[in-house]
Amino acid sequence: MKASKSLVLTLFCGWIIAFAPITGVGQTIAPALSTQADTTFHYFVNGAVSVIRTPWTNGACETILFDLYGAETYRIEEYRMSFSVIASLSFHENGGVKQAKISTNPGASMYHYESVITFNSTNTPEARHDTQWPAHSIEESMGKRYFWHRNEGKWMEKEVIKCFAPREKP
Repeated sequence: MKASKSLVLTLFCGWIIAFAPITGVGQTIAPALSTQADTTFHYFVNGAVSVIRTPWTNGACETILFDLYGAETYRIEEYRMSFSVIASLSFHENGGVKQAKISTNPGASMYHYESVITFNSTNTPEARHDTQWPAHSIEESMGKRYFWHRNEGKWMEKEVIKCFAPREKP
């Protein structure tokens, strides 16, 4: 089957427009930082890698956080399947992760879960607050709070200590 000259010219011009967009006076537009097929890197101001977000493969990807020396400090697994776990990040001015908001939707469930993790300026986790919607009680609406135990490398639930005023003597 022979292609017409106009079809070939249209395909060729379309290729040029798609892969070498030009604006104004011969200036090319810089490509986007990342697409779904790429690994995304975020950097500290000193040039060290702060975060690596892997590409989506088979409905899953990972967000890996590093300290200033390149050691892994935390890992978040994300999924888009019959359920979803999605993370959104905000950053400190130095390039470290300030907060990770992780939303979990377990598919056909009526509940939605959210975890907010705060990090120090070198990507070390500090605190986590988990909430569930809809909440069925006041305690559930307050959520659970955790702190990062640095020596053990795991989350520990914060305990509420009730203090009562000492009783007065008659």
